[in-house]
Amino acid sequence: MMKKTLLTMIVASSLPLSAGAVDGRVSGFGTIGAASNDSAVEYDRGQDKNSASWVNDTKAGLQADVKLSDHISLTGQIVAKQSTTDDARLSVQGEWLFGSYSIDDTTKVRAGKLRLPLFMMSEQLDVGKAYTLAKLPLEMYGQAPTNGYVGADLLKRFEVGDDGELTLQPYVGMTRFDGRGVNPMDGNVMFKTFEADSIRGLNVIFDYNEMLRLRAGYMVTKLSYKDESLTGLGVMMAGMVNNVDASFSSLGMQLHLGNTTVMGEYGQRRVDSVMFADTDGRYISVEHKIGALTPYVSYAMIGSNKNKMGGTAPNLDQSTKAAGVVYALDRNSSVKAEASQVSVGSQNNSNEFFNNGAAVAGKDIAVYRLNYNLMF
Repeated sequence: MMKKTLLTMIVASSLPLSAGAVDGRVSGFGTIGAASNDSAVEYDRGQDKNSASWVNDTKAGLQADVKLSDHISLTGQIVAKQSTTDDARLSVQGEWLFGSYSIDDTTKVRAGKLRLPLFMMSEQLDVGKAYTLAKLPLEMYGQAPTNGYVGADLLKRFEVGDDGELTLQPYVGMTRFDGRGVNPMDGNVMFKTFEADSIRGLNVIFDYNEMLRLRAGYMVTKLSYKDESLTGLGVMMAGMVNNVDASFSSLGMQLHLGNTTVMGEYGQRRVDSVMFADTDGRYISVEHKIGALTPYVSYAMIGSNKNKMGGTAPNLDQSTKAAGVVYALDRNSSVKAEASQVSVGSQNNSNEFFNNGAAVAGKDIAVYRLNYNLMF
């Protein structure tokens, strides 16, 4: 019977730490990458046809796991990645800082700063070596404006038959995050602070014999706009985003058949405010390992209710076809190259992915990515 948990992650090796009765390890990861496209309108936080963008695709992180006793451990992770308030620079951000208490071999309680378990790859979002695609699909993973929260969760595992394992993860908490948008008055990028309060969610994962993983999740919260100045556009946003209901539900599947892996996810975002599109995003990817090479293809799409609130809410509509290849340099490092085509819907007017979504409506955008990934 396999014994794996949601915390099984990213590291193939680690540096040992020890001090008396305290045991621990330090591990790390990084990605050096660049992306460009053939559009004059900025896409995916910084890239356009005038120059390749490296800030969005480049990251470096360190994680420390310290075991204080048979039951108590601490985990911290810092990551240097694109700033939440400046597309042109990297900043060091604390991603994880939590304590764990193991009640027994199948039950664990965690509290502190944690990762929201909204996706199949939520815990590995920043670790490019942990997944095959050069970048996780924006149509799915771009639906969540933040990926962390402060709160607590419970991890409870159950054996199902001889080869199955079911993990239940209820969680509660809150978070503040910087939302990125475009000021409709002048077209300039703006960053505003939001608060997601009273987060309540459940993440469910079923694993079968390391061949199949199924997951389902649901999260609800109260979303509010927070800005001390509350001037101009801020006054309007504070009135429209004040303790509104928001939710995110998702399904995922990963199937390993020999050297071939099929993976797909579906996510649905709902926000009771005219400021946000209600979205349905999904993707499917197929990869096949041939020695050190792993070619792959993927297709992703996202759509929204264009009639939401009388058609005054933004409409987000696009799809992406991608093909790429991964070359494994060794067990802990790889190089990825990918070419994709983003097809923007004719009625798209959302600025979530493009700085000016209406300007690219009905157009096809070619995107190219190259990156190097490392774990240690």
